Amino acid sequence: METYFIAGENMTEAKNVSGFHAVQMNETDQARVCFNFTIGISERKEFYSPNYPRKYPNNTICIKEITAPYGYRIELDFRDNFHLEEANNCEYDYLEIRNGPHGYSDLLGRYCGSSFPPLLRSKDHRLWLKFSSDDSIEYLGFRAVYRFVSIKNFDRPPAEECIFYKGGSDGFISNKDITESMFNYSLKWNEPLDCTWFIEIYTGWKMYLTFQKYQLAQPNNCDLNYIDIYGESLSVDARLDRFCGTATEPQRSNTNIMHVRYFAESEALDGSFTILYTGFRESEHCDESVEFNCGDGTCIEKSLKCNGHFNCKYRYDEEDTICSVGSSASVVLSSEHMIIILVVFFALVFGMCLSISISCYNKIKERKEVEREYRQRRSKYVSMEKDLDEKVSSLDKNLGILMTTQNTRIPVGSQKNNHKETLEEEGDGCHVPEIYFSVFDKHPNGGSSVNRLEDHSPGSTPDSQVAITVLPDGSQHYPFCSYHRVSESPPLPSPPPPPLPHHLRKNREETDSASCLVFVDSKCPKHNRPVALRTHQLEDLEVPSFPQEMVTEAVVELYPNSPGRCRYKYDHPT
Repeated sequence: METYFIAGENMTEAKNVSGFHAVQMNETDQARVCFNFTIGISERKEFYSPNYPRKYPNNTICIKEITAPYGYRIELDFRDNFHLEEANNCEYDYLEIRNGPHGYSDLLGRYCGSSFPPLLRSKDHRLWLKFSSDDSIEYLGFRAVYRFVSIKNFDRPPAEECIFYKGGSDGFISNKDITESMFNYSLKWNEPLDCTWFIEIYTGWKMYLTFQKYQLAQPNNCDLNYIDIYGESLSVDARLDRFCGTATEPQRSNTNIMHVRYFAESEALDGSFTILYTGFRESEHCDESVEFNCGDGTCIEKSLKCNGHFNCKYRYDEEDTICSVGSSASVVLSSEHMIIILVVFFALVFGMCLSISISCYNKIKERKEVEREYRQRRSKYVSMEKDLDEKVSSLDKNLGILMTTQNTRIPVGSQKNNHKETLEEEGDGCHVPEIYFSVFDKHPNGGSSVNRLEDHSPGSTPDSQVAITVLPDGSQHYPFCSYHRVSESPPLPSPPPPPLPHHLRKNREETDSASCLVFVDSKCPKHNRPVALRTHQLEDLEVPSFPQEMVTEAVVELYPNSPGRCRYKYDHPT
């Protein structure tokens, strides 16, 4: 069934697509559906929504470009009807109009609902329009008319069209493709530079884009300069990504067609970039005779292997195991990224080595310092031990001298016994040794000087010597004798002798006690008591000076440092 509508005096044929969806049509049917919109009536400068004056079909997308003579602008107005599905932001059915020749040009407006749009004027001599409907709810649509209006005082010459076409299995896109005259035109007339690269490879293949170099004149200013990546069309909906900062990412297409757009205002024309595009076929099995397997489910042309560029996503086509040494080296050295990586790597290695060296040096220094402190402490301890040994040796020597003087043997009765003896009284006894005070200058408890005099105490013998101290009042003091007074209470028992040190005990054990026998002087300044010997060899003793009946008892003990190595303890009746 055919449907006709009259626009002015002309009658245009349009296909009745009632009940059809545009997504179910082929390209020819789609062109027939969009004819009223894309072509309309050019002689009357009118165009309509698809299927006008009937309701527009669902799922339909139509594109239209209006171009006026250079030096003119376009005025667009809507007449009779305007009714599209209404929604917030016109996200269902809408008419989009842009101020320029492409779908990425500046947006003049997006319209829907039943309100007529205002009168629209283009900035330059081109407009780009897009009609879109979703899968439900259709309305009558619209009728639009346009005319060309001359721009007053317009003397700027037309700019050279900045469009480039690329193809093949791989290639490069660069700012060097832009001619010098295009840059000069932008600078002279203060117009932005807007260039587009159209890339088309083998049918059924897809494309992979990688940035080899990227540096914008005004980074992070997306109003002054940027790079857009588009898919099959140059509409905002088909834009894959926009780069206007300092970093980029590889891009992959869904078809065999891609578009790259570079935009820069006149004050930001110094940007530079280089983009490598590579066509690939998705397959797990590659034809090794003409293709190279990238190892990620893609195949590229075999001629791209080891060509000095990383065409595979994971760079397997330039591995050392595949390429020759010379080729691999040239690839590495020709890549700025690899040079940067090597510089950073060697800088890290150098930093690590320097850090390890400093750490080792500090460890060695710390260890030497510890050893030095240890040697100092050791030397100090050795010196202290040496001084202590000297003091102990001196003390032993002085103690030997003192004990020698305290254990001097005193003859008893007969002059046959020439040994000097030591007398020690237990309880109220008297100890009267013969002592040489050559080692003493003064009495340890104060008083006058010590005199070495004959013992003039009562009952002393001419051959006995005792130590006396002359007190300040002229009296004499006998420090080694005890003065006993008659007391009704019994005397206190004497404490037991202190235990001998180990070395003295050893010497004592080595001394023959049976062979050591010393007689003790029985004379004392106050109490003169005869003494006798209590020993198992008593019957063998010859004591001519003391009658047996006058001797009470005497006990012989070993004393290793005395001249006779003996110590005597005696007792008497009182």
